[in-house]
Amino acid sequence: MSSSPLGDSAKLERSLGLARASLSRISTNGYIKSACLSFSATVFIAWQYALRDERTLLADATIWQSIDRRLPQGALDRVRRFLDKNFYLRPGDERQRPWALVTSAFSHISFGHFVANALSFNAFSELLMIFLPPVHFCGVILASALAGSAAFLVQQSRKKFPNRRIRALGMSAVTSGMGAMAAYLFPQAPASIYGIKMPMWAAFAGYFAWDAFFLESERSTTGHAAHLGGALAGLIYGACLTASGVIRTRRFRS
Repeated sequence: MSSSPLGDSAKLERSLGLARASLSRISTNGYIKSACLSFSATVFIAWQYALRDERTLLADATIWQSIDRRLPQGALDRVRRFLDKNFYLRPGDERQRPWALVTSAFSHISFGHFVANALSFNAFSELLMIFLPPVHFCGVILASALAGSAAFLVQQSRKKFPNRRIRALGMSAVTSGMGAMAAYLFPQAPASIYGIKMPMWAAFAGYFAWDAFFLESERSTTGHAAHLGGALAGLIYGACLTASGVIRTRRFRS
């Protein structure tokens, strides 16, 4: 049974159309990923400048002296106040500075914190950006940031003696949400924790259990509530995408 030239041509056109759409999706998501990482890196460098008298990575760098000579007097204090106002999340900010629920997610002071989150964000992005439409790639980033911030604020409001000086920042809630979505959509994708290879669902379950175990710890300085909030947002978002037919769960062969 032979196929007609017209039928083969239609199949070829359809395949080329799908390929072009896939390349366009990956390219757009790549720009989104780069924008998020660049913004986070810019905020990190700004913190190094603002807090250079404290124990930051570049505390003794001579570059700051060169920058000071090019900026108007009092610029250091203005930068410090700007960052403190817009890139920290404190209890009560949901009413006074609601934008901090998102901007704080792209804020890092510690070099280790910044690098760990940037690497995790990049790794999960490389997997999700292949399949997610750009609107949903942006969506899971924003939803995870908002959910993580909301979970942090709820946890603080439930404390009998809340610490009014406590502040939250970092992309961990976003990476938790992206990791949760990846584990839901691609449960058998390969993952590795400290050199131990395992499927994605097992790696995520381990992180989820760790955050849940230390959720109420008074000694931990990690935002476990934010991690869990971001993870739940990623799971729910992934479930909505599959339920609506936007994307299907996929199998990976090892």
